[in-house]
Amino acid sequence: MVYENGAVVEIHVLADGTRSPKQVVRDIESAVLVKLGIAIDHKCVSVAQLSSDEVAPPVNELRLKLARVGYFISGSESSVSITISVDEELFEATVTGPKLNHSRLRLAAKATLMAMEKYLGKENMFTLSDASKINIAGHNAVITAVSFFRDSREDVLLGAALAHGDELEAAAKSTLDAINRRLVFMEAYKN
Repeated sequence: MVYENGAVVEIHVLADGTRSPKQVVRDIESAVLVKLGIAIDHKCVSVAQLSSDEVAPPVNELRLKLARVGYFISGSESSVSITISVDEELFEATVTGPKLNHSRLRLAAKATLMAMEKYLGKENMFTLSDASKINIAGHNAVITAVSFFRDSREDVLLGAALAHGDELEAAAKSTLDAINRRLVFMEAYKN
């Protein structure tokens, strides 16, 4: 980025050919507005695209996957157990809370976050801000908001998943959706 009198006057971008230059410019405008709070003129963004033979092959993206969901009731308490997999490794966590319908989604999301923390080898990286069931386009879905703390800063990550009959599974998948987008970055924090 090139600044002049405190305003952005030039942004030069090198991109592959998977998105049109117009889409890349829109992405840049959105990113600068969200991250820096600066509205820029699309005319100041120049995009140079690499030909397909110059682009590196895609890197196998690391993703956490949902392996199992368990739900148990004992008296006035309920427990949700979530197992996630990374390659062939399994990481499991269980969270217990009051046996209330509205707390089930939160228990599943919290158990998912705890399983992720086991994978990363670091506790208290994430805080569940919310897990809610919504209806969108005639389908039930679960959305989650997760806070990720790094370098004395909080990033709020959002995830969503359709609930195909199993809201607990949707809550876990929604939580994974929020984290998987930043997982490569979080690997740097892995113990």
